[in-house]
Amino acid sequence: MGFDSIPEDVEQFIRKRIDSVAQLEALLMTRSAPQAEWSVAVLAKRLYVSEKQAADLLARLFTDGFLIKAGSPSLYQYQPNSDELRQLVVRHAKDDGLRVQPLGCGGESRHAEA
Repeated sequence: MGFDSIPEDVEQFIRKRIDSVAQLEALLMTRSAPQAEWSVAVLAKRLYVSEKQAADLLARLFTDGFLIKAGSPSLYQYQPNSDELRQLVVRHAKDDGLRVQPLGCGGESRHAEA
């Protein structure tokens, strides 16, 4: 399956900004509850990943402009730093849900979990 079913700008967004299934799931999960404050422990539990991996995911999403610090330094909240970024996430979530498209050549996926 290729990217034929999703818009080109969404494809480019995924190729350039998303490195793993867990990162995509964390992004879409935080987007699904934008008023929630996400801690490392809560995200780790919801994604079934280690707290270290959850901390890395939250830090990356914060650095990339998807999240803000909320209330305390260890809590994050979904709030993209631009309307363009917000709209790309909305379009991906709407067009594709949590399904991850293969991104590599020959059917390989950049999103394979280690």
